[in-house]
Amino acid sequence: MTSADVIRKIMENTAIEVNPERDQAMLDDLIAEQTKQRLSAGSKDLSKWRLFMNTQLRYAAAIIITAVVVWMVAQTAGVPEMASVAWADVVERFKSVQFFSAVVYTKDNATAQPQQYELWMGAGGRARLRFGDQVIFGKKGQVTHAFDIGSLKTELSMDQVDPMAENMLKKLGTFERFSLDEMLRVMFQGAQLQDMTPLINQDASISEDLLIFDAESPISPEWLRIWVLRESRLPVRLRLWDPRFGDCVDVQFTYSKEQSEDFFDADKYSEFLARARSQAVGRTNLAYAYLTDPGGKNYTPAEIFEENGYHLPEVKQVGITEKGAVWIVAGKAQNRTPSGHMFYGFERIEDDLGRHYQRVASSHRTMEDESREVFIPEDYPFDPRRPGIISLICEADDNHPRQKLETIGTVEWEKIEYESSLPANKFSTDEMEFVVQAARGYLKNGDKDRVDQCLEMMKAYPDDSRLGLMREKVVLKRFLEQNEYDEVCQLADRLAPIQMKDYLRWKGYAPSCRDFNELIIAYVQAGHLDKAGALWRQVQQAEPEIPDHLNRRAVEQIRETIRDYLEQNEENLARDLMYITEATINEVGELLGIDLEKKYPGCQSWIPRRKQAVFQSGEQRIKELTTYYQSHSLPEKYELHQRSIPDPIYFARNEIPGTEYSIFPLNGTLESLANTIKIFDPVWSENGITVECDKDIDDKKMNCDLVYHCDISKNEALRYVLDQYGYQIQEVEGEVGEVWVVHYDGRSLQDYHDVIAPVPYNSKDAPKTGMMVSSASNGFSLNGLLSNLSFCYCSSDTEGRIDSTNRLIFVNKTGLDRFSPALSLEIPYMKGAEGWKFAQQWFLAEFGITFELEKIPLKIYRVIKQ
Repeated sequence: MTSADVIRKIMENTAIEVNPERDQAMLDDLIAEQTKQRLSAGSKDLSKWRLFMNTQLRYAAAIIITAVVVWMVAQTAGVPEMASVAWADVVERFKSVQFFSAVVYTKDNATAQPQQYELWMGAGGRARLRFGDQVIFGKKGQVTHAFDIGSLKTELSMDQVDPMAENMLKKLGTFERFSLDEMLRVMFQGAQLQDMTPLINQDASISEDLLIFDAESPISPEWLRIWVLRESRLPVRLRLWDPRFGDCVDVQFTYSKEQSEDFFDADKYSEFLARARSQAVGRTNLAYAYLTDPGGKNYTPAEIFEENGYHLPEVKQVGITEKGAVWIVAGKAQNRTPSGHMFYGFERIEDDLGRHYQRVASSHRTMEDESREVFIPEDYPFDPRRPGIISLICEADDNHPRQKLETIGTVEWEKIEYESSLPANKFSTDEMEFVVQAARGYLKNGDKDRVDQCLEMMKAYPDDSRLGLMREKVVLKRFLEQNEYDEVCQLADRLAPIQMKDYLRWKGYAPSCRDFNELIIAYVQAGHLDKAGALWRQVQQAEPEIPDHLNRRAVEQIRETIRDYLEQNEENLARDLMYITEATINEVGELLGIDLEKKYPGCQSWIPRRKQAVFQSGEQRIKELTTYYQSHSLPEKYELHQRSIPDPIYFARNEIPGTEYSIFPLNGTLESLANTIKIFDPVWSENGITVECDKDIDDKKMNCDLVYHCDISKNEALRYVLDQYGYQIQEVEGEVGEVWVVHYDGRSLQDYHDVIAPVPYNSKDAPKTGMMVSSASNGFSLNGLLSNLSFCYCSSDTEGRIDSTNRLIFVNKTGLDRFSPALSLEIPYMKGAEGWKFAQQWFLAEFGITFELEKIPLKIYRVIKQ
């Protein structure tokens, strides 16, 4: 019987006489023939061989292998414990499973780090998979949604989805019932393993309740092993191994009750991810959202939180020092947020005298779960009044600077220990440190008398003590405020060695180099960049003391922490130098001994806007106009000022200091000015807005600045400019055009503090869609958000100037006030077409606002010669 006969009979489901020697010979002949063809083709790459095996020849070989495997299985008939379960039984039993999960590990060679895939499969072809930061959903063999939990990206495109993950979901979800054979095809993509029936390996089975099946490749040393439970006939582990390179695939199966509908619901997950952008949800919660353990164990920090909930700390003692600082000792102090972040004690306090307090010290004792905190009132240490009741307010602190704190509860406390010093057994801090903090606050507010009073309290401390050094830095700051740069330099020279001595002294922990920043910045402000650079190099080369009795591991950890502090402080110092002292990028880079732009690509944004090159001429122009209006006033509401220089001017600010006047640069043509009317006309009229200009309109560029009273709208001011050049605007109804009609679904709007950009600002990265670009403590109205969106969509030239003719037009159908209330704390980056797509998703998720393209009659502003 030839191999063709065997193939024909198998395909016709005809019985075959088993002849192992003959079948093996046929198989050897077929492999030899395939190998001959492969070598004659000049192929030296095994991957090409595997591709060749996907042809009809590979299919024929697989059928013959199947026939051989049938005979090998039949040989186990004489071994009762092995004959009781065949591979077909395992395959059939797996089909009856309603839900399973699998963890897949792959690695390319013996020393490679494995990659992990977590797969959950439910009835009806529902699937969910996690690979790295990707969470992917599938339905009946199709990938429906994919998300990125690292960047909190609402949706990934298909070309961003991991190929193996996509292939798993496409193949495994195609069948009405689970197919173990198909899983082998997906997991083990080498063609030589397809359509093979694994055989029981009696030698590898050492337990009666566990069966082990093996399969081998006919063309390579690769082999597959499957561990199966005898009673349930379910596989619990798979392994594919290549002994040549050590590359392998491991799969571990788990069977349980099916997960909830929410677990497989991509829309639910999208909503969860949207909430994560405004809360510190944590990666664990994002990776396993809605996953429940059938045994009742916790999978995520969110579940731990749901068990414990928030609680108020138990107040033990409250005292007030002679100077008025309030100290608090509380038990059961530890709380945990849903993200798993720990916080302790109380966030703020108030009293029955209407005073608010600032927290100036806090610590937590883990063994006793006890918090110890100190707060000072607004006029500390000069307010002699003593409260009768103190309100201790506990708020959920998630260590997220952009998140509004959630109040857990308040404790009203009357058992106050008056005129009580900080208990020495609870606090190791000298209260005079709080006096220093108060002095800095008074200095910032310009209250020189209070500063002097604080310094007087501290005059007894020597300069080389910690408190003396803190006091002298306040003096240094005061010299800087008064522009007394000689005194600044002399004092910094005296304090630098004292600070270095304190830095080198062992204090029981790794010291921070941040305390040198004030001295370095002071040197630069005083004009001594050389001294600032020399001090920074001393800090970098310093070796703080580490006791000999510490073990080697502790010493190395302390040294690593010191290095980390230096690296972290370098960026912070560079930012402060550029913003506070207005040093240039080159100056700061030379001072720190680095190529600043290469190491921190986003450092251009650290330059104060008024110092950026494009705004330099604008700053000079504002100075000129400020001087002019010190002795002049506007002739009515507006005034045009011609420039003496021909170059365009751009302003970092649009107000003239000391006046109620605003300024607008006129750099372009009258036509470009007319088009800006679309920008400054409210985008909330019932009609879309477009502009048509007289074809003979003056095309010469203007070179002047418009000054107008701040009560006047920009649109009105621009009409004045057109009038001065002999043009007027007629408003007419025009032809039908396309606009974006804005709708609102009526949902309750959340607190604007909770609405932030999905991607935090990062100076090291170039702006990208979703990154925070603007923040305002008073929030942004709907008008502000959409005006920004319309601007961002416009194209711009190489200098960043907006082409206002290419602009989104919005028509209001929301029923919301365009200026109130505030809707968001931050504005995300929404540049261009990609930004517009993101904006539509963001507005819907955060506010229930949608955009619908409609054709309506447009309002036309026709600019004509008078």
